[in-house]
Amino acid sequence: MVERYADLLNLKMFNLPFIYVGLPIGASHRRKGTGKPIIQKFSKKLALWKHKQVSFGGRNLVAIQRKSNGVVVKKTNKIAWFSWSDICKSKELGGLGVKDFISFNHALLGMWRWNLFHQKDCLWEDVLNSKYER
Repeated sequence: MVERYADLLNLKMFNLPFIYVGLPIGASHRRKGTGKPIIQKFSKKLALWKHKQVSFGGRNLVAIQRKSNGVVVKKTNKIAWFSWSDICKSKELGGLGVKDFISFNHALLGMWRWNLFHQKDCLWEDVLNSKYER
């Protein structure tokens, strides 16, 4: 009956599992080997990106950004040719445009404190008051 309907609607019938756009359709996702082709494909793409497409300076910039988001970055024994203050300068001034995260964090905390004392009856004020029992 299914074959009749497929023929009537001009559809092809496939046996499960099959590959569609590189993804296994109908396969058990609980099996270890199901996602292996996808992981291998991404690993090849990342390997090309890591070694050939990005300069040494570009890889360092990515490492700095990852480190700032809490990702552990492997330390290297390379010499730092630029100071952190130079790296934090804007691109127009010759830096890399990386934010100075300590100063940025202090500025955001100051803004929150300012808003806490100058904007009354806000939802986020109620949340902070209930959390810290002021």
